[in-house]
Amino acid sequence: MNIENFKEIIPPFFWVKHENSCSICLSDLNFQSQIFQSRVDESVEGNGYDWASLASIYVDKQLPEIG
Repeated sequence: MNIENFKEIIPPFFWVKHENSCSICLSDLNFQSQIFQSRVDESVEGNGYDWASLASIYVDKQLPEIG
């Protein structure tokens, strides 16, 4: 993967570089909220673990070659 294009291929997520690490953040706080609402009976709340799972699924679908 060409890191130069990374910013263009990950929306609605965005990359934040820190001194010794990086973060992937979500710009649209309502992104896919219907998924969480439809899975309340499975204890899905929309917390950080749920967002991490959603981000993983998103990346797997958009960039399967890095999965």
